[in-house]
Amino acid sequence: MPTAIVSSNDYTDAFAQLKASVDQISLDQVQTRFHIEKLKAALFTKISSLETAFLTRSDNQDRAVFVQTDVLRKEMQAQKAAKSQGLDVIRREVQDQKAALSNDMMEFRVQASLSYLNSLNTLIGALMPKGRKLVAAEVHRLLTIKTDMVEAVEVNLRGRE
Repeated sequence: MPTAIVSSNDYTDAFAQLKASVDQISLDQVQTRFHIEKLKAALFTKISSLETAFLTRSDNQDRAVFVQTDVLRKEMQAQKAAKSQGLDVIRREVQDQKAALSNDMMEFRVQASLSYLNSLNTLIGALMPKGRKLVAAEVHRLLTIKTDMVEAVEVNLRGRE
């Protein structure tokens, strides 16, 4: 089957030729049965070729639409994958910033607590007579415990990253 591509102008021309062929039929041409059969065959041939050309064109257009749809689908998938990767990068950056901020906040709290405890230790040392070193030693022990806890928390935070 030929796969000629026929434009709409070709259809218009073909239908015009078919109409002209029908218009040319006169009583003189159809006087015999042989002439009638010959005209019918010619008309059916032209109609059949028009139908074939139309179906071929329709199939070609369907294939072209399918190919274009497939290309668009692949482009959309590629864009979706690219955007997804971009979002993954942003998500990782936000998680890293969040971990860094949590670490900074923890360090700030530790420093604030240590400053507070050091000032308490200084005040207690200044207020207590020298014979009461036991209280100052207890405050120093609390400072050491607090520092150890901060280091443990800091190790845990780094382990999560």
